[in-house]
Amino acid sequence: LVEDHVTGLLVEKENSKQLKDAFVKLLKDRPLQKSMGEKGRQKALEHFSNEAMVKRYEDLFTLLLPKQIQIMHFISSGGFYGAENVLLNLVTNMNKEIYRPIVAVIQDGRRPNLQVAEKARELKIPIKVFQSKGRIDFDTVSKLRRCLVAHKIDVLHTHNYKSDIIGVLATRNLNVKLIATAHGFTDINNKVTFYEKLDRWFLKRYFDRVVVVAEAVLRGSGLTTKIVIRNGINVKQFQQPQQCRQEIRQKYGILDNEILIGTVGRFSFEKNQKLLIAAADKICRSQLNVKIMIALIIVLVILL
Repeated sequence: LVEDHVTGLLVEKENSKQLKDAFVKLLKDRPLQKSMGEKGRQKALEHFSNEAMVKRYEDLFTLLLPKQIQIMHFISSGGFYGAENVLLNLVTNMNKEIYRPIVAVIQDGRRPNLQVAEKARELKIPIKVFQSKGRIDFDTVSKLRRCLVAHKIDVLHTHNYKSDIIGVLATRNLNVKLIATAHGFTDINNKVTFYEKLDRWFLKRYFDRVVVVAEAVLRGSGLTTKIVIRNGINVKQFQQPQQCRQEIRQKYGILDNEILIGTVGRFSFEKNQKLLIAAADKICRSQLNVKIMIALIIVLVILL
C-alpha cells in the first residue's frame, strides 16, 4: 500500500529516529501531506477495496470448481479483527447464487468468542459453531467432518493455524478443496512460533491454494500454491463529513491549530506501538504543535 515518497514515507524497522524525521517532514509540508493522502486513497480504492478483493476470490473459487459452489468459511476466532472482517466481507459481497456460504466458528472453552458468528447471523448467513476443549480437539475434527459431508461442502476456506490444521484432518479422503488465507505470522513467543511452523508445514503439503495478503508473507517457503489477494476494506465507512471530524477533535481536546497524529491497532507485539511512542517523545521535543493519539484494541492471547 505504501509506495515510498508517493503514498507515504517508509522507514527502517525499529528506527524511531527515522520515524520521527518522516513525521516532521510531513508535519512541515501540508501540500505534501495532501498529495500523499490523495494518492494513497486512490490506490486503496483501486487495489484494496472490498470489490477488488471479492473479485479475486471469486476467480479463485471458479478456477478450482467452475460450478455452483458450497463454501464453508472456517475460523478459530479470538475477537473481531482483520481475519474476521475479511471473512464477513467475503460472505456478504460474493454472488450467493454461485457461491453459497456457511460460516463455521470454533468456540474455545477457555476463550469463548462468537462475535463473527453473531455478525454472520445478523446478515442471515448460515452458521455452525463447534465447541472445542482447546489445542487440537479430535471431537471437533469429527464434528466438522460430519458437517462437511451433510452440507455437501465443495470448498473449505480456513483462516488461521488452528482452523488450518483441523481442516486438513477433517477433510482427509473427502472430495473437498482446501483453501487457506494466511493473514500473517506473528512469532510473538516460542509456542506461537512452533504452531505457526507446524501450520506452514500443513499449508505446503495439503492445501490446493494458499492465499496471502502480501507478497512478503511466506516468502522463501517454496510454496507453489501461493496466490496474493490483498485485503479489502469498505472505503465508504471512512467517508465522514467535516462535522464529524470537528466533533472528534472537540471531544479529545484537540485545538484547531494542533496537528493530530493517530494510529489504530490491536495492542499486540507485532503492531509495535512502542516504536511510535519512542518517536512521539522525539516529535514532542521538536517544538511542533502536535498531539498523538493511540487507539488500542486489547486482546488476550491464548494458544490454540
